[in-house]
Order: sequence, then C-alpha cells, then structure tokens
Amino acid sequence: QQVAEGFRDAVCRPLALLSMSKAVERLPVEVLPDGVVQVQLAGSVREKLRAEAEARKTVAKSLEQDAMRDLAALEDLVAALDAAPDEPDLYVPSITLQSKGITF
Repeated sequence: QQVAEGFRDAVCRPLALLSMSKAVERLPVEVLPDGVVQVQLAGSVREKLRAEAEARKTVAKSLEQDAMRDLAALEDLVAALDAAPDEPDLYVPSITLQSKGITF
C-alpha cells in the first residue's frame, strides 16, 4: 500500500508539470491562473507581447526541467522496484474446507 502510494505520487508530479508546461506554451495568458506568467512592463503593446512571450517560454522551460528531474527520479524508483526481491503472496484466494485433516 505504501509503495503504491509513493509510486502514484512519483507519477503524478511529472505528469502535472509536463501538462502545465504545454498549457503555458499553447494557451493564451488570459486563460492561465493569475501569477503563472507575470509581465510587469510599461511600454508599447508590441514590447509587452514580446516580454510576455519570453516569460511564457521561461516558465514553460522551467516546468519542463522540473518534470524531467522528477521523471529521472521515477525511473530510479521503477528500477529499484524491479530489482527488489518479490515477497511471496501467502494468501490463497479460494475457499478451503477442512474436515479431519482432509482438504477439499
């Protein structure tokens, strides 16, 4: 149970970061939550759009780098899980009836 939860967390974070990176690259700034891409520039509309595009690239690149770092950690986790010895499952998922030492 604990391993499964750790694995889920290790998968969700890079997936979310990569999704956010693509959203920042492709969606208009007005659709993104406040504070994701911030441009504080007084000037012409062209300058503001150029600064906004640079800010979007920077944020998207940062999110992608974080996701790649988390994906590397996920690969290490999967390798460790694959290398771990399997514990035998002692649970028998069927009904067992016993009568005087005889199992049916």
